[in-house]
Amino acid sequence: MKKFMMAFVLAFAMVFSTFAGVNAAGSKTASFVLKKASKSGVVLSSKIVSKKGVAAKYNKKSTSVAKALKGQKVVKAKGVKLSKLKKLSKMVRIYRNKKKSSKNTKVTLKVPNLSKKVKKVYALHYSAKAKKWYITKLTINRKNKTVTGKWNRLGTTALVYTA
Repeated sequence: MKKFMMAFVLAFAMVFSTFAGVNAAGSKTASFVLKKASKSGVVLSSKIVSKKGVAAKYNKKSTSVAKALKGQKVVKAKGVKLSKLKKLSKMVRIYRNKKKSSKNTKVTLKVPNLSKKVKKVYALHYSAKAKKWYITKLTINRKNKTVTGKWNRLGTTALVYTA
């Protein structure tokens, strides 16, 4: 019984700390919640493990997306200008907790601060394998306040938008 209780408390603490960390965003950059993924074991965490320096810069209120990515290799979606991108969320880590490939994983995220002024939403995500940042266009479902897209590799991620 003690082992069960300890396991429950530990599991609760892990889930709560992740939730609290991801929801610690400012007023303009709110949290998002992992709603669905095409592969099993996909989770969201506020603990960044790769590109910590870029994430720290990005998560500062006063830093623009372009400034946070200065000097980084970035593969942009067609027609995207870094200077036009605005923050929609804090930077977090989306990963697969099983030692299996996360390549080409379709992910749906619930975004509570998805407003009408947001025209296009992109996932800004880092591939440690390719050592590049990718900006991938996401599909918006305004009714459900969700965005869906395919990550070439899961990892350090933020949502950005154009107005």
